[in-house]
Amino acid sequence: MPVSTHGQDTSGYEVRPFDLEAGDRAGFLDLYGEVFGGGSRAWFDWKYVSDPYTAHVPIVVATHRGTVVGAKAAMPFELSAGGAGEPLPALQPCDTMVHPDHRRQGLYSRMTELMVERYADRETALLFNFPNSATLAGSLKHGWKTVRRVPTHYRIQRAGAFLDAGRGLGRLADAAASVTLRARDAFASAPPDDVTVDSHGAPPVGVLASIAARAPPARLHAHRDERFYAWRLHNPTREYTTYVARRGGRPRAAAVVGTDPEEPTRAAEVVELSPLTVADRETGVLRGLLRAVVRDHADADVVAISGLGLPGGLLRELGFLSDLFPPLSAVSDPSTLVAYPLTDHPALGAVHDRDGWALRGLEQDTR
Repeated sequence: MPVSTHGQDTSGYEVRPFDLEAGDRAGFLDLYGEVFGGGSRAWFDWKYVSDPYTAHVPIVVATHRGTVVGAKAAMPFELSAGGAGEPLPALQPCDTMVHPDHRRQGLYSRMTELMVERYADRETALLFNFPNSATLAGSLKHGWKTVRRVPTHYRIQRAGAFLDAGRGLGRLADAAASVTLRARDAFASAPPDDVTVDSHGAPPVGVLASIAARAPPARLHAHRDERFYAWRLHNPTREYTTYVARRGGRPRAAAVVGTDPEEPTRAAEVVELSPLTVADRETGVLRGLLRAVVRDHADADVVAISGLGLPGGLLRELGFLSDLFPPLSAVSDPSTLVAYPLTDHPALGAVHDRDGWALRGLEQDTR
């Protein structure tokens, strides 16, 4: 089959930019439902139309005789490194899919090549994303470079939810997890007396932005201003609760917990833990913050937090285990951060360094 980077070939395939006016949204959602299940217009418009960073829909599609049979989308971000300089436009490729009847036609490669070509001539400075083991090879083939694996820390509160409950294994695992966590919680250090934590159903974007701005890390991260939080925490497929820890009446740290009301496994995910730079003097504040999160989600099967630059010692103290190490490493498939710079901007000098990023769940499109 003749293959071009984009355009139409003799077999009826065309790879081109997404066209909202031509009805590509309906085709994308039909394909998403076929490949992944779910998807809605509200979710699509939040993620790709109503974002504050792009004036177009950052998606490439493959069509066959007018029907969308493939898509490679990109979630927009602005990235910062420290407090100096303007944030850099970046895109996170995601929701890549090809209809089962149209695979092995080179569509993934053609869509990827068109996306790189399209944004190399625009202001976008970087493409970065988080493939799993099944999709990592495709990213590396097209020029992305590995930065490092991104751990998720799990506090498993009902182990039986993840095991076959036959022959009593589920009940036994639940009992063991319960005893272990109760013992750990009993000996965990108490937060300082002057730390208070309150929760909010609607995200207090001004407070979140002010906490993030206190100590922005020199490592790459999403620029956390009010418009970022207002958009990012408006995901219609998630319910979010924000926890703010105050010391002496002043907001010092925040956590945002997301849950999926449609997910059968009751998981509470800490998608944000701020500030991104954790100084020793903040450890007591974060302890009070995370203890409040754990207390309020005691009935969840698992509490999880993903990212780089997390306070590992404190998480272990509170019963969280990293999926990069045993025992969870035996059953986990951590994401890998990969990056493809489109410019030689000085702020991207450490883009491929394993310690060059500070990330939370909000940098990851599925969180």
